[in-house]
Amino acid sequence: MSLLPSQNKYKLVKLKQKQENILLRWRNEKITRLTSLNKNIVSIARHKNWLKKIKKNKLNQVFIFYNNNIPIGTSAAVRKENNYFLNYSIDKNYRGKGHAINMLNLLLKRISKKIDSKFFYAKVLKNNKKSLYILKKIGFYKFNTENGLIIMK
Repeated sequence: MSLLPSQNKYKLVKLKQKQENILLRWRNEKITRLTSLNKNIVSIARHKNWLKKIKKNKLNQVFIFYNNNIPIGTSAAVRKENNYFLNYSIDKNYRGKGHAINMLNLLLKRISKKIDSKFFYAKVLKNNKKSLYILKKIGFYKFNTENGLIIMK
């Protein structure tokens, strides 16, 4: 029996060390790289350094997103100065089904109670129409532009 869309059971789980490899796999997926600010393949060493830096600041929040107990994406709120920037990705096999909107809504609901910022930002390439659409659907708007990027707030 297949699950109907209304039967999706979503949850966010804080990133655990054993999940770091899936995060790297999602990060290095071809379409993810094409729509990312950094288009290069990330090495294991560089990935571990990034994770170490992220974990060092307890204000940063990194999650794995599950649908019916299957990991299908990741989302993060990374503190830079006094602001939080969102990062997210959905596994290529689960894109185009509304999961990113649900994931980001869960993320914002969960972290907005715990952090000291009223605003969240996301940097998006001008040609990344899907990401711009997703961010608009969760209430973000174009705040600024910078070096070929759109800053959403």
